[in-house]
Amino acid sequence: WPVEGDWFFNPIAWQVVFVLGFVLAKGDGVGGLVRRNMLWLRIAAAPIVIAGALIIWNDWWPDPTKVPSPRLLFIQSKSYVTPMRLVQFLALIALFSATYSLIRRAVPWLVEFFSLLGRNSLEVFCVGSLLSLAGQIVRFIYQGGIVTDTAVVAVGIALLALTAWLSEWRERDKARRLAVTPSA
Repeated sequence: WPVEGDWFFNPIAWQVVFVLGFVLAKGDGVGGLVRRNMLWLRIAAAPIVIAGALIIWNDWWPDPTKVPSPRLLFIQSKSYVTPMRLVQFLALIALFSATYSLIRRAVPWLVEFFSLLGRNSLEVFCVGSLLSLAGQIVRFIYQGGIVTDTAVVAVGIALLALTAWLSEWRERDKARRLAVTPSA
């Protein structure tokens, strides 16, 4: 839904991204290799990100019916983690990781906000899925437009923040109650 026969989020394919995140987060193995060679990876990632931006801005996508086999190597789709999409994703992460400490110093509240959402990602994802449907319905009823879209996004972000905050509040309250309850 809303297009029959099309996935907008293929959970099986996107597990690759999550598992890759776990693998790269480790200090040894592949994660350690990446950390030791981050400068070279960023140098290699720059032309990939620039080429991707040029392709998007100039609409230079190849026609998937005219590319050589295997076609999967040439398809750019968010629904499936195709090799081209995965390489672009990793290149963007490599370049963006260089800016993290600057962003953390410049706008610490933004980093804390995203960390809050990440710490409560399951609840945020579930509420976000429902909000996505609600947003599409609101957009359909009010015919979209800049005001409607801005309101939908702003309300959605506020509700996701409230969801994450309530989730952490519930955990803090549970920990507080356990700390003051005398053991038998």
